[in-house]
Amino acid sequence: FQELSGGRPTVPITRFREFFGKIMPKVSDETVELFIRQYLVNGDEVDHERMLESLMCGVEEERDRQLQAAQEEVRSLKRCLSRHPLEFTVGQYNILAGYMGNNMEPWFLYGIDMPPERRKQIFKLHGERKADGKPANAGWPNYVKGILTPEEIQKVEEEHEKHFAWETRKERLLDVIEDMDADVLSLVECDHYEDHFKPALE
Repeated sequence: FQELSGGRPTVPITRFREFFGKIMPKVSDETVELFIRQYLVNGDEVDHERMLESLMCGVEEERDRQLQAAQEEVRSLKRCLSRHPLEFTVGQYNILAGYMGNNMEPWFLYGIDMPPERRKQIFKLHGERKADGKPANAGWPNYVKGILTPEEIQKVEEEHEKHFAWETRKERLLDVIEDMDADVLSLVECDHYEDHFKPALE
């Protein structure tokens, strides 16, 4: 405005119309005239100093109004929370550590008939030791040979690949955890936090 007015407190109305049309081309001529009319001096000059002062007052009033509305909203929220106890849900899930997810362990062996007496025989072979203290039947399927048939051994291995192998079940675990929709989550035996759960759940 200082450039338009040449340092004077007023701007010729024709120059002001041109300027207003450039910065707000979509505003109708009628609206421009109504706006200008408030600040006319001597009929053909616009008092830009009074106009800017008025606009700044309007901006400050709007800012104060919005601030008051925000403060009232915060007070209302505080009153609401004070009347109701804070509630949240806690979820805990034992995901079975990746290195422990092995259906060929004697305490699993899912997929075949396993009555207590049969499992007891397997645990006995699994725990046998040689004279030097080393396992007598180390490694799968040595500790089930003579108890499980070759077909049963194969079935146990198939169940492992379908349900126990980490690459098979890691995405299923995420589905279960997300369905829990817990505010606080505890994962037991979580040995793949940094490389799997953290990036997937963040």
